[in-house]
Amino acid sequence: MAPQNQQPLGFGRSDSRYLPRWEVKNRVLHRLSNELAVRQGYTKDLSCAGTCIATAETYSPDQSVKLSIYLSESTIVHLDGKVKWCKSSQAQGHERLVGVLFTNVPEKTQDLILEHAFELNRAKLVDHWFKDWKS
Repeated sequence: MAPQNQQPLGFGRSDSRYLPRWEVKNRVLHRLSNELAVRQGYTKDLSCAGTCIATAETYSPDQSVKLSIYLSESTIVHLDGKVKWCKSSQAQGHERLVGVLFTNVPEKTQDLILEHAFELNRAKLVDHWFKDWKS
C-alpha cells in the first residue's frame, strides 16, 4: 500500500483537485491568442480543467493561449486557456513544460475529454473519484 501522501501515477499533486489529470502524450497545436504562428508540442498530462504541454516555446504566466489537442487521430478539441507556469524540462535541453488552465470550456468538450480519459484508464479515473469512500 502506498503512503497516504502519494498520488496515483498520472494524477496531480494536490489532494484537493476534483478532476484528475492523467498522463498522456497527445499532439497539441498551440499559439498565443493574439498571434497567428502555430507551434507544435505534446501533452504531458490532461484533465477537463487544464493540461501540461511540452514545447520548445517559452510562455509567461497569464498569457492567453489557444490549443488544439488531438485526443485521437480523428478527435480534436479546441480550447482557450491561460498559462499558469512555464519551466525547463529536465528530460530535454530545449524543451519547456507549460501549465495551462482552460477557460470557458463548453460542457460538450469536457464530456469528450472525460470520455477519452475513461477509455484510456477506467480504473484510475474511478479510483480517483471514489477514493474517500469506505467499503
